[in-house]
Order: sequence, then structure tokens, then C-alpha cells
Amino acid sequence: MFSLLRPAALADAPAVAGVRNEIDLVEIGRPETDVHSVEADLRRPDVDLRRDSWLALDGDRPVVYGLLWDDSGGERVDIDHYVLPDRQEDGLLVLAAMEARALEKARGRGLAGLLPRHAFAAIAARGRDTVGLGVDTSNASGAPALYARHGMTLHYAVDTWEVVLR
Repeated sequence: MFSLLRPAALADAPAVAGVRNEIDLVEIGRPETDVHSVEADLRRPDVDLRRDSWLALDGDRPVVYGLLWDDSGGERVDIDHYVLPDRQEDGLLVLAAMEARALEKARGRGLAGLLPRHAFAAIAARGRDTVGLGVDTSNASGAPALYARHGMTLHYAVDTWEVVLR
């Protein structure tokens, strides 16, 4: 398990290049990452290193590196995720943090609205003129409001009760 997880900094470029070159050796048989390329990545104008980069260290040795950015104008979020072969568990922990940040960056861009619009179009194309779905009306994620924004109205609501017997 890594001893420290922190954001990467420009000064880490040589160490990050080292991690990437270790992986290059495994994947393609030769080191291919230069420090200048890493520095360029770390200087991306659309990256806040404090929130969009991760460097996992085992002592002083970098074992996982991650960088997240969006240069698509909101169409997608890209990530680089480099994990030394013997550090897969560490890589999964960093990946989980990166996925949480990617979801945070994507939130509010209308991505959730694509699903009902696509589904409604597909259902209408099959000749249906009505569609319904069940949702927890106390849903903290805002799902009921999302569906209302896409033309759905409350047809009926049901309270469901349960008890867990042990």
C-alpha cells in the first residue's frame, strides 16, 4: 500500500517520467516518455493540479500517477492513469479517486438528460406514445426534477414500507 497520496507538482515531472518509462518498458520494450512531455501535461491550462492530479508514493518512490483534464469543451473528461505492475491495488484506489473527480467535473453538463431523451425517442420510434418509470420521490440525487424537466409528470406515488427480520 502506498504511504502517501498527493497532487502532482511540476517539480515531480522527472519522477512521473520515470514511472511512465517503467511502464513503457513493460508495454513496448523501451522507455518513450520524456520529462518535457510530462511538464507540458502538468502545465495544461485546463488542469488544476491540486484537484486533477494524483501521485501515490511508497516512501520516495512514485508507484501510481494520474491526471485528469477536459480539453473537449465539456464533451468528455480524459484521464491518464499509470500504475506500476506490482502496484495494482494502489492503482485501483487512485482510479476510484479519479472517477469521483471525473463525475464531479461532468456534473451539471446535461449528461444525465441524454439518457431519458434517448430512451423516449427509442420508445416513440417503436410506436409507443406513453412511457413511465418508477423512482424514489425522496431521491437526493434530483432524479424526480430531472424527469420533470424532460416532460414527465407524476402519475401516481406509492409509499413502500419494509422491515428487516433477523
